[in-house]
Amino acid sequence: QNPELVMETLQEQFEIGQLPDLVLLDLNMPRMHGLEVLKMVKSEKEFVEIPVYILTNSDNKMDMAECYEAKADGYVQKPTDFHQFVAFFTALKKSIELKDRISVLYLDKFYQEALKMAM
Repeated sequence: QNPELVMETLQEQFEIGQLPDLVLLDLNMPRMHGLEVLKMVKSEKEFVEIPVYILTNSDNKMDMAECYEAKADGYVQKPTDFHQFVAFFTALKKSIELKDRISVLYLDKFYQEALKMAM
C-alpha cells in the first residue's frame, strides 16, 4: 500500500482513458499522510473531478475538517466488521448513482471482498 503509487496509477489510468469512478483513501498510510495524497489528487486538473472519500479509523473532528477543506467528497469512519463494510459499499454505490460498475482505486483485499458483495 504505497501512497506514491496512487498518483502514478491515476496517471496511467488517465493515459488509457480509464480513470476510476472514485478513490478511497485512509489517513494513516505508509510514507505519506492520506491528507497529503488527497491534496495531490485534487490539485491535478485531470483528477479533480474524481470523487475522493476518506475511509479511516479517525474520529478526530480536526482530521475531518482538514479533509473537507482539501476537497474530500466524503469522510467515513471505517466500519468495524465485514457486514458493515458491505452495507457501507452498498450505500456508497447508491449515493453516487452508478448503475453498472464501480472501479475503485487503492483498496486492500478486505475492502475488495466487501465491495464485491455489495454489487
